[in-house]
Amino acid sequence: MNLKYLKIFLILISLVLIEIYIQYKQNLLGLSQKIFSRVTYESQKCEPFHFASKNYRVKIDDIIYPQAIPLNLNKSINFECLNSQEKIKKILFWTPFFGDPKFAFGLGVKEPFKQNLCPVYNCETFNDRSRVNEADIVIVHMRDTIPDIPKNRPKNQRWIFTVFESPMHCSNFTRYNNIFNFTSTYRIDAEFPRLTGSYQLFEWEENLDFDENKDFSKGKTHFAAGVVGNCGGSSARLEYINELQKYVNVTLLGKCKGGKKCTDYFPNSSDKDCKELVSKSHKFYLSFENSICDGYISEKFFFILKYDIIPVVLGGGNHSFFIPKSGFINVLDYKSPKNLADYLIYLDSNKTAYNSYFKWKKYVKFKDQLVFSNFCDMCIQLNLENYVPIWKNVISDIGKLWSKRDNCKIGKIDSKNNFLLENFTGIE
Repeated sequence: MNLKYLKIFLILISLVLIEIYIQYKQNLLGLSQKIFSRVTYESQKCEPFHFASKNYRVKIDDIIYPQAIPLNLNKSINFECLNSQEKIKKILFWTPFFGDPKFAFGLGVKEPFKQNLCPVYNCETFNDRSRVNEADIVIVHMRDTIPDIPKNRPKNQRWIFTVFESPMHCSNFTRYNNIFNFTSTYRIDAEFPRLTGSYQLFEWEENLDFDENKDFSKGKTHFAAGVVGNCGGSSARLEYINELQKYVNVTLLGKCKGGKKCTDYFPNSSDKDCKELVSKSHKFYLSFENSICDGYISEKFFFILKYDIIPVVLGGGNHSFFIPKSGFINVLDYKSPKNLADYLIYLDSNKTAYNSYFKWKKYVKFKDQLVFSNFCDMCIQLNLENYVPIWKNVISDIGKLWSKRDNCKIGKIDSKNNFLLENFTGIE
């Protein structure tokens, strides 16, 4: 073959390979049903995916919800197939979780996953570090004392950086650069997110019991309420509430100055009933975080969603990733507490506008919470890797990933009573 024809041949081969690569990329999250079925039925005896199953989706405010579907709620996965696999996947708790050696989840084969309502339970959790080489995944909680991490580790073992507090409440983690493979945090970009409450408190599904004509303001004789336990924090939330109280009535519950115990405010009640009682008597709930850091949304936002009250949020998280913008009010959209108060007063006087904030609930059903959904998802992913391999990443700069300077802002009420966000300039 002369050089001219050899070049033509090589060009044709290259074009074919490019087309194959494009097709591969398009089907990366799932091979074609025909190919996948042949592989799985011949080698695994069951099909790990329901190709015909569809997850519920709805368009609200020009955005499709849910924007992401956690593995433990994904109807396309055949959980029964994954549970039938012979090999038990193993998860090691390298540290306790705030002193709890069971990581508030449990230890053992399958049972902890069943007790936490995980759809896939073909896994074991243990905390015996002498068995480290057996583990598929090793969990390290960064807020506990961390024993030395071995330099030599099994090739396919993954180490998970785990923390559920914002960087403002963590030390600098630079010394752990190039150690971890994945993260399990509150952030939606974590490989194994623990989105406190979020998808675990409600599921996107048409709610046929939703009453579109309901007046959600009926019987509410109080304006706004907030529960604040941590009296400090870098978000200036107490300062904001104090300024807001100049224009509207705010019931402050909690341990901070001016706050009341919920049981004192609502006689014959318990702390467990507090949010429900607040929602029945108040029109707005102040869900203000103690720090304003990228992605940080605590349980106070998610836990209030099941109740008929409008959340008013202050924080650094993307709340509209979870529910539509028409379902909550963001403090950062208003120049000052006075501007926010003016809008809340408008809603208070306009039933149609007020009730519009609940329309999104026509498309969700509330349910019991899966507290540690990140572990459920780990078990699912580990059992799926026979079909969809887990890539192995190395996080080179975990210090930057979780630094105060790169992730957080400081809230401030200025001399003109406007609310500002400033860069963090303190010590990491």
